[in-house]
Amino acid sequence: MTQRIVIKTKMTDATSQPRRVETVGYQYHWRRIFTALCVAGFGVTALSYGVFTSVYADETEAELLLASNVVASVNEAEQPILTAADTTENEQTESLVIPTSLVADTDTPEPEVDTIEPVADEPQASEPEPSKPEPIVEPKASNSQTQFAADAHVASIALNAKVDTSHISRAVLTSGIENREPINVLKHLVEPNKFQEKLFFFTEIKGLQGQVVQHLWFHQDQLMADISLPVSTPRYRTYSSKNIMPSQTGEWRVEVITESGQLLAQKSFRILAKAP
Repeated sequence: MTQRIVIKTKMTDATSQPRRVETVGYQYHWRRIFTALCVAGFGVTALSYGVFTSVYADETEAELLLASNVVASVNEAEQPILTAADTTENEQTESLVIPTSLVADTDTPEPEVDTIEPVADEPQASEPEPSKPEPIVEPKASNSQTQFAADAHVASIALNAKVDTSHISRAVLTSGIENREPINVLKHLVEPNKFQEKLFFFTEIKGLQGQVVQHLWFHQDQLMADISLPVSTPRYRTYSSKNIMPSQTGEWRVEVITESGQLLAQKSFRILAKAP
């Protein structure tokens, strides 16, 4: 018996199936784009600023150079032309001016006077100027010494040294003054090698504001110098100096008196002769 096999095939048309449509999508990274644009903008700005700065600097230097040349030209144009008469007048004017250094270096006549400003704690606007010594033509003989007042408080502060303690705090014979104070205290016998050319007598005065005291220097009872010293404050430090010649050895005496002749201090000393 013969068998029959039947095979059926179903053909489907490709066109009958739905067509798949493919779509393409684009995704933009806006943050990266914005960052790139900012970087590019900054670069362009920096480049433009550099170019502008260099150009402006060149222009500024050129303007400054031109301005300096103009000012120099104006100054040269404004300089006055001196005539021969003007030059002569200027030379005469300059010849009338005395240099300060020459005035300061001029030797002062003997004796020298120096005034020290008042003791601390006393207000003082400026240091008093030294008084000018009165010129002495020749020594005057003094047969009698000045006496202390009857009511004076006399005290012996050293050998041959007496002061009225009501008006004199200190009276010192010294070989020099530094920082408004005596550098040492010379005794009754003064050797030539203890000083150089001059001696100083330092006094500290109290209670004589507005008055004038005098330092009298005697050699062998002859007045060698009479120096007036004004007192401007209640407590006042002052001193005078006297040049001593090598031949002026022997007895010396310094007296401090008021204008009325009242004795305030007295110091006697002897300058020894230089050993041969």
